[in-house]
Amino acid sequence: ESLLESDVPEDTHLDDDLALYFPAPLRGEHMAGIEGHRLRREIISSSIANSLVNRAGICFVSEMAEERACGPGDVARAYVAARRINQLPRNWQAIETLDNRISSAVQLDMFAEFHRVLVHHTSWLLRNRPRPLDISRAIDDLGTGVGELEGQIESVLSPIGLAHLGSRQAKFGKNGVADRLARLVASVDAMIPACDIVEASRQAALPVGKTAAVYFQLGARFGLEWLRDAAAPLLSGDHWQQRAVAAIIEDLFSQQRALCRTVLSDGAHLSPEDAVDNWVSENQEIFERAVLLFDDLKSAGPLDLAKLALANRHMQELIWA
Repeated sequence: ESLLESDVPEDTHLDDDLALYFPAPLRGEHMAGIEGHRLRREIISSSIANSLVNRAGICFVSEMAEERACGPGDVARAYVAARRINQLPRNWQAIETLDNRISSAVQLDMFAEFHRVLVHHTSWLLRNRPRPLDISRAIDDLGTGVGELEGQIESVLSPIGLAHLGSRQAKFGKNGVADRLARLVASVDAMIPACDIVEASRQAALPVGKTAAVYFQLGARFGLEWLRDAAAPLLSGDHWQQRAVAAIIEDLFSQQRALCRTVLSDGAHLSPEDAVDNWVSENQEIFERAVLLFDDLKSAGPLDLAKLALANRHMQELIWA
């Protein structure tokens, strides 16, 4: 009902959802009739609503709308764009073809991994693009770059990130998942910041691969990847703690993107390794303060919300100094 009351069904990008409602023979011979169907808006709204609930969860729209202070139509637009940017229908279909061939628990684990990308990128689009979201523009801006990053992810990760990806891929492979799908699932952790990386690449007018290599090296050297991983268990707290932790994690991604852009602007002509080394050598005091901060955090026992907030504040001061 909310989608019908919005202008979402008018978006021409959703013509595919309209067409897929009809059997293939009709799509081949009667597309003009389909496109002019008198229930076009209702069919599109039902299709998107079903996809949102089935793929993202029954509470996804309300939670995202509350978190981003927007309407259901805004969430639907961002969801559709995130779905296409990451080629998620392809991945969902690949998992579904494994019905009765591998453990259902393993299938659910894979769905849960892609769900993380879907949620993060939907939220990213709502946070970083004007509303109402131009779905086609978002896909054009980000889709190709995200695909490029997916294809070369092993070559741009830090050694720790590469080892993590390899162990995850081996785990899914041992459970009967084919190499290609196992690799896609295993790379989810690395693909979470894909929109940040592609955006930084576009702004710096540099290749996605070089931008990604700088981004991941900075995450490893400053300890930002460790901090986000350590913060994840805090998302199991009450409603307000969940929102506070999620906001800080978002800040940490934004800080890493900002730092990546700074390093690239100072060393656009250098290799990724040399660009990072160059920035560190010119900002040695800032880098040493960050290292000291994370050393203290790692030695101070389990991370809690107070420590996370303090770390976030320090990183803001260091990066925006």
